[in-house]
Amino acid sequence: MKDIADRLRSRAASALQPRLPGWPVFPADVLAADFARPYLPPVPPVRDGEPIRLN
Repeated sequence: MKDIADRLRSRAASALQPRLPGWPVFPADVLAADFARPYLPPVPPVRDGEPIRLN
């Protein structure tokens, strides 16, 4: 009975996995990354009275 439950659990997990492949991370990209100065995206100013827009 445990084998059947394990197979069902495995098939359910496979069915729920996303089909899209992940983004590849190459070793050269990791070595080239400057962790001392991380990228800081620009933040638009928030003006009084204007609605805040989220992307």
